[in-house]
Amino acid sequence: MKKFGIFACSLILISSMMVAQDQPNDNRSKKERIQYSPETMAMMRADRLDQQVGLTSKEKEAVIALFKKEETEALTRREACQKEQEKRIEEMKAQKAQSNENLKKIIGDEKFAKYKEAKEGNDKNRPLADPRECERDQQSPRLEKRK
Repeated sequence: MKKFGIFACSLILISSMMVAQDQPNDNRSKKERIQYSPETMAMMRADRLDQQVGLTSKEKEAVIALFKKEETEALTRREACQKEQEKRIEEMKAQKAQSNENLKKIIGDEKFAKYKEAKEGNDKNRPLADPRECERDQQSPRLEKRK
């Protein structure tokens, strides 16, 4: 009877894990997300606010104008941040290329080729980091002790 109970629990656990894996992942990439215009976003926000608190037509027009202004400013900030990010990526690539050139001068072409091959093999097995974990690591008290 005890073995049957353990078997039943194991079966339930395994089946629940299989069902959990079949759940669709709704984390779409940025390219797949629907991009709404600032006007559309302002209308959607105003409609939600209207449903929540009940706005008059005059209030709703003023709210739409405010939200449209906010959404336009937010879009401008996002575009500026994206350009800054692209610039940082290019700077990092240039720095990495310079670092590789300096390393190649020090260790020579043959050893650099071995280094490059080993590095590519390591990158294949390394999972991508979750950005949220990076933020947690930066806030970790363990890292503060190391500094």
